[in-house]
Amino acid sequence: MGLYVRGIGDGLYEAYVTDNYETADESIPENSKLGERVAVYEVEVEGVSDGTMDFDFVRFIGETSGDGALRIVESIYGDPENGNLLIAEEDNEHATSGFKVYDFDGNYQDRILAKGSILGQSEGIALVPGKGGGGFWICTDQGMRQNIYRVFDRQSLEFVGAFEGSYTLNTDGVWFCPEPILPRYTEGVFYAVHNDGNVAAFDWREVKLALGLD
Repeated sequence: MGLYVRGIGDGLYEAYVTDNYETADESIPENSKLGERVAVYEVEVEGVSDGTMDFDFVRFIGETSGDGALRIVESIYGDPENGNLLIAEEDNEHATSGFKVYDFDGNYQDRILAKGSILGQSEGIALVPGKGGGGFWICTDQGMRQNIYRVFDRQSLEFVGAFEGSYTLNTDGVWFCPEPILPRYTEGVFYAVHNDGNVAAFDWREVKLALGLD
């Protein structure tokens, strides 16, 4: 469902992959079998010959009990600078729906962003970088009638506001481009899928002004 890649050395990367495996009758496994919801691989850009790639399985991530259990996983995205790995939990049948915070070693950090606030489903995650490890997380609350982008402080993980588009609905994937795209997007642009068929672009400068963010 989701993929996040981070560099760990010269030509080496770690890839985090979310996996919604099911039982034979296509239901969610019991909690004791949820420990493999996120698979981690080490990827080498150049394999045995030029133009190839090698990878090795490293470990699985996922709690099997308590609030950190991953039942229906979606997007995943990391912040190595602050040591946080966000995993979208979209199982609305449980009170732990939201964006669960893990570290890169696979330890649940006893924190769920937007817990108790999700109206639709937890979906796309984007990181807005700032100076000194600052910035913001944008977490998608996907809906066909109301589609909300919830914003959290990158370091404290506290909720700081939310925004939505006039027409943008049913968002899965998102991306944030921090580079200025002149003349319009001088402070970066947030991209969001609209209903599996289009992509909307939000001027981050306008979002910051509307939410009163520095």
